[in-house]
Amino acid sequence: MTRFHTDKISRLIALVPFVLVACGGPGDVLFAQNNLFTTTVVADFDEPWAMAFLPDGRLLVSEKRGALKLYTTDRETLTIAGIPEVE
Repeated sequence: MTRFHTDKISRLIALVPFVLVACGGPGDVLFAQNNLFTTTVVADFDEPWAMAFLPDGRLLVSEKRGALKLYTTDRETLTIAGIPEVE
């Protein structure tokens, strides 16, 4: 391969990022900001930290300050007692 061909290929490779940027348009940015789904608030937690789904469909949610909540399939939120304190 001659030096001329090598320089030409290098220039073409250097243009690839600019071509990719030019392919996107303002419609892509708006699409990324639109919600593709709706959300429904079913419970209110104070700084949720971790969660685990139980086999029967209930949800355990630990909060940052140490509380453990149980969200039931009936949309009730119960506080689990006897949890050690968080330091």
